[in-house]
Amino acid sequence: MERRAIVDDIAHLYEQIVRHNLPRKWIEQLKAVDMPMLQFQALRALTLFVPGPRIASTPTESVLHPSKMFFKKLVITEGIVPILFQLCESPVIDVMSQSVFHLFLPC
Repeated sequence: MERRAIVDDIAHLYEQIVRHNLPRKWIEQLKAVDMPMLQFQALRALTLFVPGPRIASTPTESVLHPSKMFFKKLVITEGIVPILFQLCESPVIDVMSQSVFHLFLPC
């Protein structure tokens, strides 16, 4: 029963992130060229968000199942890819390395 409560909380957290358009806000923060620490933190948040909640035994028909790549598709439709390529040329090593890592993030 305790595991089920944790799973519900995790699913609710992802639902709230999507409902409040946080991925879009994080992507907007990537455009703040004069604020590399904000860019880095937004990249880290997106890197954690994109793979989804990774809940064991998720039904394959569920939007939360990793094969659906719902969260990855969400940030791609928000236009993250060109921004990531620009950030790969950032003079700030943390921003550059996190953007490269994000580009090659497996899902």
